[in-house]
Amino acid sequence: IQAAKGGMGYASDESRWNPETRESADHSLPFTVVLALLEGSVEIRHFEEEYFKTAAIRNLMSKVTAELSEECERAGAQAMMTIVDVKLASGKSFSAKAQFNLLDAESHFSDGNQEAKFVPLAKSLMPVTQIDDLLSRIRNLEHLSDTHEVLTLTIPLLGES
Repeated sequence: IQAAKGGMGYASDESRWNPETRESADHSLPFTVVLALLEGSVEIRHFEEEYFKTAAIRNLMSKVTAELSEECERAGAQAMMTIVDVKLASGKSFSAKAQFNLLDAESHFSDGNQEAKFVPLAKSLMPVTQIDDLLSRIRNLEHLSDTHEVLTLTIPLLGES
């Protein structure tokens, strides 16, 4: 993994390389990269101990390196560039470069993009009808006289998801 200094986050913290808690796992650059490579996505369910303490995942995490990249640094803090290089046991290599331009962030916040990120995270905590109501109220905040109803909708209804 190559990134600018600001993109390394907690990479120097040992707990992020051997996460023992959900909190250290969700701030672990090697863990989230390994998850994305193995699972194709990173979801809330992946932060349970069955994932971050699994021997196979820990083994792959031990092969991850993180280094500062001059290219990522030159891209600037607004670009948040990261480069991931993967070398397979067969010797074949892959590389991907991604950046999230904070100056263009508005284009990432369409209703569809918000739903694509929020719904998978929330569906294990609340029924779909509650998720839909919450999203509808958030999108119409300026028309609400009381935000209490929005806050109430953020409380998971246990046993009803």
